[in-house]
This record gives sequence, structure tokens and C-alpha cells, in this order.
Amino acid sequence: MKSILFLLALAITSCSLPEQKGSDQVTKKYFDLDSLMQSQMEQLKSLTPTVNKSITIDGKEEEKTVKNVDWNNELSVFLNSDINKPKLLDQYKIENTTNGNETLISYDFIKKGATGIQKIQITKDKTTKYIQKVEIESLERNAIFSSHKNINLIFKDNHLMSYSMKGFDKVVMRDTMWYDVEGVLGY
Repeated sequence: MKSILFLLALAITSCSLPEQKGSDQVTKKYFDLDSLMQSQMEQLKSLTPTVNKSITIDGKEEEKTVKNVDWNNELSVFLNSDINKPKLLDQYKIENTTNGNETLISYDFIKKGATGIQKIQITKDKTTKYIQKVEIESLERNAIFSSHKNINLIFKDNHLMSYSMKGFDKVVMRDTMWYDVEGVLGY
């Protein structure tokens, strides 16, 4: 009896494995931003570039050079922008265009103005297929908070060269906070 239950459990498990793989493929319908960011963070951890950072908050600017960067923290906003989530399946219109030596892939949120990633645009070199730029527009809104940000990654020869985030945060009963952050990597 135990061997029958074991074989039944094994059969159920083996039958469910392909479905899990299939569901992974479904969740990667859009550009795999998560994998791009993970590979870049690994590369950055091994190369240890410095970052010349410019931060402007409500018109007050500060510049600094950072040597030991926690890349998981520094690039978390990009990791959190991945749209390959089951609840977002079929929520983006995909458009591919070619412009000279560039291929543009755009993912536009069908529910424009609703909370979420509004748009992701990937620019690739047509010949090398290397990513040159990732542009993301994000909007968050609820009864007490609203936020809008545009974030960008710039690459050269498959290496992250710079990143930026520009936008505002607004909390009810407080002034709007405008910010502009740019990091330029020095290898």
C-alpha cells in the first residue's frame, strides 16, 4: 500500500513539474528585467566601480562619489519594476520598431493612469543585440499618497554606465517632494 501511495505521489509530482515550468514561461512574457538586473549586479559586485552621484531634492543639489556601493539597495527600484508577474499577464501592449541601428521594444500599460508601471521601453543595438537603454515610467496612487517617476538605465557594451530616477512623491497634507537622482559609474 505504501509503495502504491509513493508511486501515486511521484506520478502527481512529475505531472505537475511541466506545468510549473510552463507557468514560469508565462510569467516571462515580457522583457526579463529581473534577470538583466541580477546579471548586472553580479558584474558590478565583481568590477566594483565608483559612482559619481548627483542628488537634487526640492531644488537642493548634492554631489558625492561613492566607492563601496550596495548594488542590491542602489538598484532596487529597477528590480521592483519588473512586470513579469502573474497578475500583469496580458496587461501590456507590446510594440517593436526599428529606428536606424536600434530596435525599440515598448510595453505600454493597458490601464493608463492606474497604479503600476505605465511603460517600459528597451533600446537594443540592432547588430549586437546589446541593450543600450531601459526607460521606465511608474505611477502609484492611493487615498493618501501619489508618486510618479521616470527611471533609466544606460548601457555600453553590456555594462551599466549610468542610471537615473526623476519624479515626485506627494503625501496628503504635505508639500510635493521633487527629486532627481543620477549615478554615473566609473570603471
